[in-house]
Amino acid sequence: MAGSSPEGKTRIALLGGGAGALSTAFALTSPHNPNASQYEVTVYQLGWRLGGKGASGRNQAASDRIEEHGLHVWMGFYENAFAVMREAYGEWKGPGNRFGDWRHAFTPQNFVPYQEFIEGQWRTWPIEYPTNSAEPGDGSELPSLWNYVEMVLGALWELITHHELFTVPDDPAPKPASWLSSLFHGAVEAVEKELAAAGGFLLRHALDFVRMLDADPHTHDPAHHRTLDDLLRRFLGWLWDTIGRDVERNDTLRRLWILVDLGIANLRGLLGEGVFTRGLAVLNQYEYRDFLRRYGASDLTLSSVPLRALYDLYFGFENGDTSRPNIAAGVAVHAMGRLLFTYKGSIFWKMNAGMGDTIFSPLYGVLQQRGVRFRFFHRVTDIENNGGDSITTVRLKRQVRLKDAAAEYQPLVYIDGLACWPSEPLYDQLDAAQAAKLQEQHIDLESFWTPWQDEGEEEPVELRKGEDFDLVVLGMPPASLAHILSPSIRDRNNWKDMLAHVGTVQTMAAQLWIEKDLAELGWNSPSPITTAYAEPLDTWCDMTHLIDRESWKAPLLPKNISYFCGPMQDASVIPPPDDHTFPAHEADRVKRVAISWIDSELSRFLPGAAPVVNPAGFDWNLLVDPDAKRSGEARFDSQYWRANCDPSHRYTLSTAGSITHRLAADGSGFDNLILCGDWINCIINVGCVESTVMSGLLASRAISGYPSKIVGEEIWS
Repeated sequence: MAGSSPEGKTRIALLGGGAGALSTAFALTSPHNPNASQYEVTVYQLGWRLGGKGASGRNQAASDRIEEHGLHVWMGFYENAFAVMREAYGEWKGPGNRFGDWRHAFTPQNFVPYQEFIEGQWRTWPIEYPTNSAEPGDGSELPSLWNYVEMVLGALWELITHHELFTVPDDPAPKPASWLSSLFHGAVEAVEKELAAAGGFLLRHALDFVRMLDADPHTHDPAHHRTLDDLLRRFLGWLWDTIGRDVERNDTLRRLWILVDLGIANLRGLLGEGVFTRGLAVLNQYEYRDFLRRYGASDLTLSSVPLRALYDLYFGFENGDTSRPNIAAGVAVHAMGRLLFTYKGSIFWKMNAGMGDTIFSPLYGVLQQRGVRFRFFHRVTDIENNGGDSITTVRLKRQVRLKDAAAEYQPLVYIDGLACWPSEPLYDQLDAAQAAKLQEQHIDLESFWTPWQDEGEEEPVELRKGEDFDLVVLGMPPASLAHILSPSIRDRNNWKDMLAHVGTVQTMAAQLWIEKDLAELGWNSPSPITTAYAEPLDTWCDMTHLIDRESWKAPLLPKNISYFCGPMQDASVIPPPDDHTFPAHEADRVKRVAISWIDSELSRFLPGAAPVVNPAGFDWNLLVDPDAKRSGEARFDSQYWRANCDPSHRYTLSTAGSITHRLAADGSGFDNLILCGDWINCIINVGCVESTVMSGLLASRAISGYPSKIVGEEIWS
C-alpha cells in the first residue's frame, strides 16, 4: 500500500475509532488549528462502526431499537467533550443531522434518587440538583483547587443553616473580625475558648477564615492550614455531639451527617497531605476509602450512598468484584469535585438518541467533510519497531471484501432523518459470498474470539513507516494492546509497568422495553437516573424519551424503556482467541444474572411491574415481544443484554497506585507513536467521556501544538 499524501503532509495512521481517537482527529483537522492543513489522517477501525466502548447500534430487525454497549449519560462537567460536540453540530452539513443544534441532541436531567440500604431495607434518598444558567462547553475556566475549599464549606454551611434543628441568631458571637485577626498572627490559643463556645459557628469561622486567606495557597503559612484543620475537626465533634445519638434512626439527620462528614474528611485530607502545594496526584497512593478513614470519616460515611454511587458510577471494583472497591483517592476527589461543583446547566444530560447517533455520527460526518479517511473492517494484529526508537510497521487484517472493491464502505443508515449506526454490517455492500457466510454463521466481526479469523477470509495489510504513515496514533485500550504490541515494545519498562498496573474490568448491561409507562409501573416521581442499588445491576435509568427515536408500530408499542448496567466479575479464566464459545458463555451469564436480578429487585422501584400472585417478582408478560407465542420468563429473550468482555470493551480502572504508571500522550518512548484513550494520563484519569476527549486533545497537542489550552488541565496538577 503506497503512500499518496501530497508532498509535505504528515501521514497519520490512527488506530481505533473510539472517542479518544476521533477527538484526536477532530482537533488535528479543526479549522481553529493553524497547522490543520499539514496532516493527512486515516482511521483504521475494527468492524463496521465507530465508538469503541461508547458504540451503539440500531437493530433494524426489531423496530430500529437502540442497542447500547451500556448506560451512557453525559455529565454537566464534560466541558471539553461538549465543546467538541458544539463545534461538530455547528459544522456538520451532511445528511442525517436531524437535531441541527447540539441543544436538541441532549435532554437535561437533575433528579437522582439514590438508594440506601438501612436496617435491612432499601430507602430512596431523592435529590433534585439545582439547574444553573451556564451551558456546558462554553469554554469558561474552572475554579482553582483552593476555590473548592470555599465552595465545599459554603455548601456545608448552607446545609446546616437550612436545617430545622439549628437556629442561627441575627448577631452571632464571637464576631468574625475580632478572632480572624488573631488567627493570622498565629495566636490560635488565645481564641480557643471563644471558638469552643461558638459551637456550630466553628464552620462559619472556617469559611470566613478561608475567604481571608490569599487565593494562591503557595503563599499560605502552614500554621494557617493547621488552624483550618482544627476548626473543621472541632466543628465535626460538635455536630456529632449534637445529632450523633439520632443519626441511625433518623433519615434526615443521617444524611446530614454523611454529607458533612464526607466533605470535611476530604478537606482535612487535602490539608493534611499538602495537596495545595504538592498537587492532587499525591493522593493517588491511597485507596479513596482508606484516605477518608485516615482523615476521620466515620464508618457510617464510608458505607454511605454518596461513596457507593461514586464506585458504581466508575465501576470501581477490582476484577468486577463488588467486595473489592478500589479507586485512587486523587482521582476520586477530582471526579467528585468536577461532578458536583462544575456542572453546567444540569448535573446530567441524557442523549436524545443512541450514543452512536448523537455523538459518533456528527463526528464521523464532520471528519469526512474535512478529508479524514476511514478504513472499516481493519483488525490490527501487530505493531512493530524493529528494535529502534520508531514504529516501523503496523500489520492489520482486512476482515471482509467489499462488493465494489473501488468503493468506500458507507456505514450509516438513516432513520427518520437521523444518521445512525446499524447493529450489524450493511451486508449488501459486502462481497456476496462473504456476506452470506457472515449471516449464516452469526459472525461478530467486533469480537476478539470470532471464528472468522480461522476461516482464512481475512486479507493481510501492512503499513510501513515512510510509505504509508509518518506518525501512528494509538487509540486502543490496554487489554487490546497486550495482544498486538511486539515484544520489543511490551518489554520496555514504561510499557511493562503500564500493562501490569493499569487494570480493566468487564461490565454488563441490559435494556427492557415495557408495555406500561412509569406511572402504571408505580413510579410517581420524575424520570430517574438512580444508582447505588442492589448489585450487580446497580444503576437504572429511565430512557422512555427514546421511544420516538425508534420505529415501533402497533401492536408492539412500548410505553417505557429502562436501561440497567453494572460491574461484571471477571471469568476465572480469560481464554485465548481460539475459544470461540467464550462471548456466548459470558452473554449467557449476564442473562442469568439479569433475569434473577429483575425478578428479585425491580419491583421495589416499580411495584406495578409485579404480578398479583407475586408482589416481589416481575411480570415478564409486560415485555414487548414480537413473538406472540412466548410468555413468562421466555419473553426476556426478546430484550437486549450484553457482556462487555472483549479486550476493546473492558472498562479502564483507576486503582490506588496505578495512576503513576499511566503513559502521557507523548510518553510512548517512540518518536512517531502518540497515545490517546481514557487509559493514558488524561488529567481526570477516570473512565468517562470527558477524560477520553481530553486524551485526544492532548494527543493532538503533542502532534500539532493545538489546542494550546485544555479547560481544567491546570487546576488539579
